[in-house]
Amino acid sequence: MGRLTRIKAIIIPKWWFILLSDFTVFLAYTIGGLFCLAAYGLTVRRKNSVPSGGCLLVSNHTLFLDPLHVALAVAPRRCYFAIEEKTMVSLVADIALRLLRGFPVPEENPGAITGPVGELLDRGSCVHLFPEGYMDWKNQQVHDFMNGAFFMAVKFKVPIVPVTLVGRRTFRHRILPFLPPVVTAVVGKTYHPEEYLEQGSHKKAIISLSGDIHREIQSTIDTFH
Repeated sequence: MGRLTRIKAIIIPKWWFILLSDFTVFLAYTIGGLFCLAAYGLTVRRKNSVPSGGCLLVSNHTLFLDPLHVALAVAPRRCYFAIEEKTMVSLVADIALRLLRGFPVPEENPGAITGPVGELLDRGSCVHLFPEGYMDWKNQQVHDFMNGAFFMAVKFKVPIVPVTLVGRRTFRHRILPFLPPVVTAVVGKTYHPEEYLEQGSHKKAIISLSGDIHREIQSTIDTFH
């Protein structure tokens, strides 16, 4: 099986794997939701609802459980999550992450996911990516974005929504400083790439779209600190 064929098979699996995945995701949302509420005091704020049909989500990345925070923030919509290929370190991890709708981004050729992601979007699915490309533990200063998510938004002309993950220290950290930060997930406004394409070329649209979403995420974080 070729590399591209394998990536497509992972992102768009057989029907029986999808059913098993639905059950796994339901359990993860239920158990994970209770854990996130207890450990992170997770709260969700929505400036608007996630659009129906195919769409992209992007977030800053500061904690290991950020994908779960995003998933809970946009529920009942269920998402597919792009993750670093090196995260799938074993067969068990590979199967577990795939059941949770994670799919690998090849380090040497991240663009290989473009076609399969496009098929997911055509089917009306919601796909999440971390445009910073890596996690910076507890960081609240958003790093520069890579263009992949915004390229796909422009290429496939699908809406893209930022989900800002804010980590804060509160009064409880004065007593127990080792506790994880309190997390607020903010679902932002919906951006439509067609509006950016009216301003010029695809390249300009990608850069402008990326910049506006970067500024919204950082501005949202700043309002909590």
